[in-house]
Amino acid sequence: NVRITKGCPFACAFCSFPLRTEKYDISRLDYIEHELDAIREVGTVTGMCFVDDTVNVTLPTFKEMLRMMIRKNYGFKWHCFFRADFCDEEVVDLMARSNCVGVFLGVESANDQILANMNKTPRKEHYLRSIPLFKKAGIQVFASVFFGFPGETYDTAQETIDFLHETEPDFYRPLIWYCDPVTPIWAEKDKYGVKGYHFSWSHNTMDVATAVH
Repeated sequence: NVRITKGCPFACAFCSFPLRTEKYDISRLDYIEHELDAIREVGTVTGMCFVDDTVNVTLPTFKEMLRMMIRKNYGFKWHCFFRADFCDEEVVDLMARSNCVGVFLGVESANDQILANMNKTPRKEHYLRSIPLFKKAGIQVFASVFFGFPGETYDTAQETIDFLHETEPDFYRPLIWYCDPVTPIWAEKDKYGVKGYHFSWSHNTMDVATAVH
């Protein structure tokens, strides 16, 4: 596992991570190169994971790292978490050429209104564009979604299910919304009629039993 950033520049309403970390910062390229050189010198490493939630933010910085990895020809395969709204054909090509074999996409929902409720910056169109690019490049896609966030209905949940059928990621993980009182959405609980917390909750448009179903 390798980390090249600290903190998070975003504030998703279901996540407490940005509230518990320092200001977002990215390691210098020369430091990253030194780190990867040291991993190669071990001599036995064949695979690596960038554990950063936002490894491809900013996109130009990420591309510079990929070009460095291609130039150094490290040899080990790698995978990472990836934000689909910071994606274009060039970065996918660079990832493939630098031996990326898989990406983890926190899709969460395929409904744009639910994504807005979550304060997520990607939208459905970003995933519809990026997933085919990764599949064409031979990079496996793991999509994570969850059901029941405030505003969720049967129709919005079905849109996410239909999205999985349409895009056919190599792997997917369905979860149930965890109502955490230390996340930003808690400040809007009255707006959405949220009652209860953790895995015992209801709100104006769904309850946990419906989400499980």
